[in-house]
Amino acid sequence: MRRVPVAILAGLAFVTGCASNVRATSDHPEHATAAQTHIDVSQPTSYSTIKELAAHSSAVVEVTALPDPSETPADQAGTTNIPATITQVSVDRLLWGSVEGDNTLAIRQIGSPKVEVSNEPLLSPGTKYLVFVSPFEFTPGTPTGQWIITNDEGLYSSADSSYTLLDTDDLGLPGSMTSAQLLSLLPPDS
Repeated sequence: MRRVPVAILAGLAFVTGCASNVRATSDHPEHATAAQTHIDVSQPTSYSTIKELAAHSSAVVEVTALPDPSETPADQAGTTNIPATITQVSVDRLLWGSVEGDNTLAIRQIGSPKVEVSNEPLLSPGTKYLVFVSPFEFTPGTPTGQWIITNDEGLYSSADSSYTLLDTDDLGLPGSMTSAQLLSLLPPDS
C-alpha cells in the first residue's frame, strides 16, 4: 500500500468535514501501487438512531446511481493526490427533507476505484440506494451543488422497499429495515 503524506490527509479531513482522523496504511510501501491504496476514516460523530442521522441531514432519498462517475482531487485547490468520486444519481423517491434542483444529484465521496475508503463503498452504477444527504461545501455557507452522504453512515442498499446498512462498522443504526419502518423512525418533516 502507498503512504499518503499526513499534511495532505489532515487538510483533507478539514476540507471535507467528514473525518477527524484520516490515515493511509502500508505494509510494504516499496511495493505500493495506486490500486493498493487504502484510507482509514474515523468519524467525529456517530449516530445511534435514524432520527438523529436524519436531523443532521438535509434529505433522505431513494436513488439509483447513474453510469460514468467522475474522479477529481478531494481538495478545493486540486493539489492533493487523494481522489474524490462524483456520482450522478437519479432521485427515485424523496422520503424526508428537501433537495434543490431537478431529479438528479451529484454525490461526492472520498476515494476512487483505485483508492478504497474503509467506511464507505463507492456508489455503483445501476444500483439502488437509500441515502441520507447533506450539501457539500468547501467553504461554509457556499454550496458546491454536490451532496455528501451524511457522516458516511447514511448509506443503505435498497431493494423491494427494504434497506440494508452498508457501513458494517456502525452498530448503532438498524442493519436492515423496511420502508414502513424507516418512515416511522424519521422525524417530522419541517
